[in-house]
Amino acid sequence: RALEIAAGYLPRDQVHDVDGSIGPLPVEPEVAVAWYPTRYDVASLFGAEKSTASTVEDGKERSMAVMAVFAGEDKLDGATPDDAAKLKAQLAVDPRVKDFMVK
Repeated sequence: RALEIAAGYLPRDQVHDVDGSIGPLPVEPEVAVAWYPTRYDVASLFGAEKSTASTVEDGKERSMAVMAVFAGEDKLDGATPDDAAKLKAQLAVDPRVKDFMVK
């Protein structure tokens, strides 16, 4: 859930994970590292049409660096080479992202 946390996104506006357990609490990261990201909607998290907030609770602009590391030829939703390309494109146009690397 590193990408969701970096973007300030809570699925269904709840901190609970998909299995009902308490997920990670909202934080204000300066750096997010996502190893083998899956289960995320890139258009909701990053880019021009994102549904996540540009500011944090104190009104300061959200700003972070993002690194995402993908497996080679995975077929899981969110982890395919096409998903990696989509994430890279969305990070490139999101003003909150000060630096990024997608491998």
